[in-house]
Amino acid sequence: MRQIIINAIIGLFSLALYGQQTVTVGLDSNVILVGDQVLMNVIMNHGDSEGFIVPDYQKALSSLEEIEVLSIRQADTMDTESGIKVKQPLLVTSFDSGSYVIPKIPFRTLRGDTVFSNEVFLVVDPVPMDDNELADIKPIIEEEARVTDWIHRVLIPMGLLILAGLIFFLIKRRKKSETVIQEIPKARPKEEAHTIALRKLDALEIMQLLQKGKIKEYYAELSLILREFLENRFEVNALESVTGDIVRDLEPVEMVDGYKEHLGKFLGIADLAKFAKVLPGEEAHLFYPSLIRRFITDHVYVAPPPIEEENPEDEI
Repeated sequence: MRQIIINAIIGLFSLALYGQQTVTVGLDSNVILVGDQVLMNVIMNHGDSEGFIVPDYQKALSSLEEIEVLSIRQADTMDTESGIKVKQPLLVTSFDSGSYVIPKIPFRTLRGDTVFSNEVFLVVDPVPMDDNELADIKPIIEEEARVTDWIHRVLIPMGLLILAGLIFFLIKRRKKSETVIQEIPKARPKEEAHTIALRKLDALEIMQLLQKGKIKEYYAELSLILREFLENRFEVNALESVTGDIVRDLEPVEMVDGYKEHLGKFLGIADLAKFAKVLPGEEAHLFYPSLIRRFITDHVYVAPPPIEEENPEDEI
């Protein structure tokens, strides 16, 4: 019994020495509208030699997702008869309507004890709707007719029709011109192709380029004579074409059998000799000039007989 009385005396002495430590939470207003802000005041009372470890308010209120802590303001400290009073304002808000209970917040003391704050109720009302703000849908305001309105409705379609007619006229005119061009036969040279080619072959032999060792120049001239004859006689674009294109263009051309293959080989050998890659031998010097001369004489142009017009009087 005596020990119990001693312990009670020691407890009362400690309470008087340290003072009572409390934490009180209050709101400036317990009713707000959605989106409004309100101050939540945390008041901590403790003795002169005591104090609280300020908790993380964001974490302490994380269980209540509808309440959001916007900012933590500067704390205000003042002396009281029982010790020290610390006022910590928090700015909070809510964007969900309803009634909420802000839970107790635990505070650790410097002695290692835990002191809980009180619960606080907060009602968040929805923003009231003013019936006067809702108005009937106004009819569409019709503008007066203007000249520019007719530009889009009339002039643009007319312009498109005129443009389409112009395009049709140009296409028809082009086709007519092409038809006229196709109907005009290609004018033949004053001299026949074989006459020009044979005369140039005779002149090439007189130059004696082979005897002078100018093999490259000889095959270049011989190839040019053959190309010119092919273009004038068969209307093949031979002067400006490569050997492969000439051989291809000669495929549908009618000529004596055996010449096409030999002419293609000669043009290939002439190209090699022209660029000094391969020099033909003595057999080529004898064979190809004779071959080209025979080819020219075997394909002398013969004009078709004129078409006799029928006389209507002969039919009577």
